[in-house]
Amino acid sequence: MAFNFNWSPLSTDASFLPRAQELLTNTLNRADPKPTIIVDDIIINELNLGDVPPELEILEISDLTEDRF
Repeated sequence: MAFNFNWSPLSTDASFLPRAQELLTNTLNRADPKPTIIVDDIIINELNLGDVPPELEILEISDLTEDRF
C-alpha cells in the first residue's frame, strides 16, 4: 500500500491556514475542566507549515473520530 501526500496545496491555499488555526484553537480549548496550570484560553496566533514537506510514517490506519483526534 502506498500513499502520495501532495504538500503544496496546503501551503498555497489561502483558506487552509486560518481554518487550521481555528480548528486547533477550538480543539485545544475543548477540555472541561481545564488543568489548573492553564488559566485562560489557548489561542493559536500563527501557524507556519514551512517550505520543506515533512517525511511521514504511517503507524496506524483506523477510523477518525473526534475522540481520537
